[in-house]
Amino acid sequence: MLEVLKQFVCDECGAIIESPQEGFVEWENRKDNNGKRIASSFRIVHHIVTSPLRGIKPEGCYRYTQHSPHKEDRLLSALLPVATPFLMTFLNPGCFHSLTPESHYNSCRILNFYEFTDFARRLTIPYYEEARIYFEETLEDGINFCDEETVFEEMNLLAIIRRYGIK
Repeated sequence: MLEVLKQFVCDECGAIIESPQEGFVEWENRKDNNGKRIASSFRIVHHIVTSPLRGIKPEGCYRYTQHSPHKEDRLLSALLPVATPFLMTFLNPGCFHSLTPESHYNSCRILNFYEFTDFARRLTIPYYEEARIYFEETLEDGINFCDEETVFEEMNLLAIIRRYGIK
């Protein structure tokens, strides 16, 4: 079983990121037609120095290289302690960055909410990172949770891991 909120599955190579110090978070930050910054393509990957692809690909597990004009990134170890406030800034950067009421209420910077919420859950919900590996299999078996609010509760995620993770 993965160590909760400390080990992650690399979005590039599929291997386990053994500790937050070995991980990196990367995403793209582009401007839309109105000049508003929009974030997308959030990924958790191995840091270049621990990447299993180092030596095979010059950028290791990174998708966005230093030459990518829209690349943003953070060390996973620096991000995890402040994950919730970090994630909230994409939804609304707060009153200190939105000087007018209109800009404050229209400040969401997310291109794809499904992708963003999956990424946010990976960083904040215990057992989600491992259980998500088995979601497709869970659905194929017809297992369904009665309401969407309880699906991501620890006991349900642990039940998925116990059922599908040990074979």
